[in-house]
Amino acid sequence: MKYWWVSLIVVVICLAEVLAVYLLRKHRKTSAFIATVIGLIVLAYKSAEYIENLVYDAHVYPIEFSQISYFTYSVIAVAGVEFMMPVGAYFGFATGFGNTLAVIASPDTMVAGFGDWTGLVVSLGIHNLLFFGGLLICFNTVKFKKRSAWAIPAAILLSVVFIILVKEKIFYPDIASLDNVVFLKIIDGSILEYLMPAEKVTAGFVAGWYIFMIAILTGTCVGMYALNARAHRKDEENGLKCVCAGILPQILYAVGRVKKTPLREERR
Repeated sequence: MKYWWVSLIVVVICLAEVLAVYLLRKHRKTSAFIATVIGLIVLAYKSAEYIENLVYDAHVYPIEFSQISYFTYSVIAVAGVEFMMPVGAYFGFATGFGNTLAVIASPDTMVAGFGDWTGLVVSLGIHNLLFFGGLLICFNTVKFKKRSAWAIPAAILLSVVFIILVKEKIFYPDIASLDNVVFLKIIDGSILEYLMPAEKVTAGFVAGWYIFMIAILTGTCVGMYALNARAHRKDEENGLKCVCAGILPQILYAVGRVKKTPLREERR
């Protein structure tokens, strides 16, 4: 691998972000503020990018899971909708972590896919911001409520329905091609053709793939809720309050409309 050092840099950045989340674990207001700022940055940048594509009639739309995550995480983190925070955390973390695995697995392919270093750096930066923001929301802001456990599966299902409607030309009928959309390959099982000859991809293999994906999604959803519960289990004992990301919550905290945790207790 010619660009092995790109993988190394990405891994170091991810580890640094995990460490930062740990160090900020008792600084809830700071964590929520950072998660909100990340949402604003990603939303502004990606909105401008896709608006530019529309202006120049480039027929480029957000259809990959990671592209959907740009807006899912950002809108939730900026809007401050508490019951949707698990969705924002999940989509942000999944996209960032998935991108990290892709870079580790094949840094040369990642570099070649962009063609210029600026595009690569920006992409890695955006994905690492989502990874960081997802972790902050999960561990350092609010405790996820069991009654909102349906939100993550529902959001994933809506994403699947969306890409199927795109495939059927109901959305984005002028899109150039869907041949290289990884999200669609995962959904229809054609991604298995990367692992074995196409003629060997039988219905049994595809069924097994669906079972595997359902197990992965179930495990990661349950795991995120379990990690969130563990991170917040001693909040009352440590004198910590849950703080929601979002512009309105941050304004309310700033003007004192929401009771703040005493600084000495927050840093205990």
